[in-house]
Amino acid sequence: MPIDAYQLEPILCQEDDLGQSQCLNGYQGQPFTGIATYGSPQGFYLITQYLNGKAHGYMLGFIDGQLSRFGQQEHGQFVGERLSYYAHLGQLRSQELYQQGQLLERKQYTEDGMIDRSYHDQDGELVEEISYMKGLPWRYFYSIDGEARQRVLGYFANGVLESEAEYLAEDLKKLNSRSFYSSGQLKTRFSYDRKSDTALLESFFTNGQMQTRQQYGFNPGINRHGYYQKFCQENGQLQETVYFDMGTELESYQHSHCNGQ
Repeated sequence: MPIDAYQLEPILCQEDDLGQSQCLNGYQGQPFTGIATYGSPQGFYLITQYLNGKAHGYMLGFIDGQLSRFGQQEHGQFVGERLSYYAHLGQLRSQELYQQGQLLERKQYTEDGMIDRSYHDQDGELVEEISYMKGLPWRYFYSIDGEARQRVLGYFANGVLESEAEYLAEDLKKLNSRSFYSSGQLKTRFSYDRKSDTALLESFFTNGQMQTRQQYGFNPGINRHGYYQKFCQENGQLQETVYFDMGTELESYQHSHCNGQ
């Protein structure tokens, strides 16, 4: 027969390596084996299986008779999937993946069933967080060599990738970016060189030929600095070069008129 969870009490407590007290769940002075329930079937109701004083087996939660959570534990640790639901809809609300009690991944869903956010953990630390928009990954948060960064994606109305850009999370300085035509062909490409504190922006025609190349410097805002090059769409020849010094045009050269001259 199931017992009320309020009848359980901590017994045989010991300190772990971190100095925290770890206890077994006891019933009438002995480690409990069986099923304990919490709450009322007419409201929130939780059912948990125990073995030798530790949660072991299925854990089920209900709200007004509708499933609201599900999980499985082994010797007090969650394993496999741990799920929660919008009980009034029967729709998945969150999904967690465990391995030997260690959380590996978490996903959250909207009431419409679309993924809203996901988290990836490693060795107990959050290593990546992803936000979604209309079910598509939109913003990534992560670290590289201890440096926090974020990556932002944009989409066309049909869900095809339109742009992606990576930033430093601290000051939102852009490190690199790409944009695309609706066909998937590369449209622009931006790259920042941290050593020289300069950047290069390239644009492309729909046929894949280089359209322009522009160097930039920072002082502290972004300025045209270095060369600007314009290319012919017909044959890819260099058409014009203009040189800049922190936004000031210095000199320009006409190389071709794109008609063979």
